[in-house]
Amino acid sequence: MIALAAAGKGDDHFNAVLNIPNNWALYAGLNSGFIAYVDEDHDDDHNHYDHTSGVDLGLQIGARYDRSAWGTNLGFGAGNNLSGAGSGPGKKFWFLPFFFL
Repeated sequence: MIALAAAGKGDDHFNAVLNIPNNWALYAGLNSGFIAYVDEDHDDDHNHYDHTSGVDLGLQIGARYDRSAWGTNLGFGAGNNLSGAGSGPGKKFWFLPFFFL
């Protein structure tokens, strides 16, 4: 099977609303993308490949604990095509995207 995906996500952080310490970050957001699959013929219609594709829409929530520039992250997400969880270390990068310059 071959899969091709392009996606993006946006989060809003709730530290100020929940009045929690700055070394914690609680967030929730939306994600959107497009995913395309090409697989070998499994339905015996003599078409050499089966194609499945679609727009993926979903939600994610997560938390991050920072200790200096390094931290740890835990997040969960679900959508109509993809869902899952992730955790691990992370490094904080501060940058200003080009469209805000």
